[in-house]
Amino acid sequence: MIYKTSSVGTYSSAHDRSQSSILSFIRDSALFAWLVINFTAVSLLFINGRYADSPDLSLEGSLFWQIAVLIFFGIGILLQIFGQTPIRRMIAVAAPLMPMMIWIILSVTWSDFPEFSIRRAVRFELETIALILFATSYGDQYKFLRIIYLSFAFILVLDVAFLSMPDISFTPIGYTGVHYHKNMTGIFCLLALPVFLLAAIDRRIFPSRIVSIALVLCCLGIFAISLSKTSLALAPVCILLTVGFISLRRANSVTAFLVTLIVLLTGAIAIAIILYVGIENFLIDTVGDPTFTGRDLIWQYALSLFWQSPIVGRGFGSLWNVGIFSLAQQEILNVNFVIKEGHNGYIDIITELGVVGLLLTIVFIIGTLYRLSVRIPFASVSRINFIAIYMLFAAVLINITESSIFRSGNEFWLYFVIVTHASIYIATGSRKEIGNLSIKSTKRLNRGNMKPIIAAFDR
Repeated sequence: MIYKTSSVGTYSSAHDRSQSSILSFIRDSALFAWLVINFTAVSLLFINGRYADSPDLSLEGSLFWQIAVLIFFGIGILLQIFGQTPIRRMIAVAAPLMPMMIWIILSVTWSDFPEFSIRRAVRFELETIALILFATSYGDQYKFLRIIYLSFAFILVLDVAFLSMPDISFTPIGYTGVHYHKNMTGIFCLLALPVFLLAAIDRRIFPSRIVSIALVLCCLGIFAISLSKTSLALAPVCILLTVGFISLRRANSVTAFLVTLIVLLTGAIAIAIILYVGIENFLIDTVGDPTFTGRDLIWQYALSLFWQSPIVGRGFGSLWNVGIFSLAQQEILNVNFVIKEGHNGYIDIITELGVVGLLLTIVFIIGTLYRLSVRIPFASVSRINFIAIYMLFAAVLINITESSIFRSGNEFWLYFVIVTHASIYIATGSRKEIGNLSIKSTKRLNRGNMKPIIAAFDR
């Protein structure tokens, strides 16, 4: 008797692989495009004088951004529908961020400018949810890092190409390249530098080490001519902090305690010296400008508004660029341009979201740092984890002079969210796989087979 073998299983397997390939292509293409349009001035190509008075991309946005956000959000939903990522696992990954997201929506009810708050809050929620959906669609850190690497390399090549067009890429305050402000050029280089450095070390991110080294050198060159003082100063500091934190996490408890004690004592001594010589004199001697390019007046003004509603704040997105009221701000601060942020994220948070918002921010930062630190021992996520920890330090520090945390449309915040949540998600999967491997190895050990355990340790 001849039996016919059914081809259903073979067809189903091939169909699933085809569907998975198409889904991966859509996901990677969407993330690539999203990073490029957020870190460049693509949306301003048809606006005259983009460098003189650029629209603020961190607000509710133009029609271009409204469509872009909805498309990105829709693709994120599709990724989860077809990718079938457990909802419980996604919620666990996003847990530290959820209280602030809820508080931002609630703040609309008492906002001074509810029409602005609702638009900016909705965009913030859509972007953040979409980024988490994308972050949890990657189970392999190298697939994720390759897309970031390629998108950053593409932007950097454009920056280098724009050197041939000095009329539109150079400004009196620094090099803008394909970005809409020299500070954004500096921030892009701040974020791209560790990606290129890791790729030069680990060819699993990109196969050509020579190309990665060339990108590192180009990045440093663009970094220098951007004249972005904040980003230039933070790059080496963040790298040292990240390396030190990881090394400290892997050290034994006695060494970790001694190093922590030395750091705290050094910090206390530094603070005492600054207070002794005077903060203003210290700033004059170090940065040459105690006003931080006029930021001190903006800070004083924002803090005066904070004291009018210190507990719950004035509402998310209701402080800057709020229609006719912005003209009054220009007169108060004696400037001839629309102020679009407080240039200190912590002051913006307490003014818009109150003391409650500041406490939720601290919980989010500490919770994220803890969740990243406990993943350090797992070698399989070391690259993405390094970048995530680097981003956390950069976010905390740059938020002192620029508003970057909990800002809708802010490219720094968007990149920070997707990198940190992807790191946590991938690490959780690696931990689960290692646990499953240990269980299987134990069962096989009971049957007298030692090879799986030896192979597991060899990994």
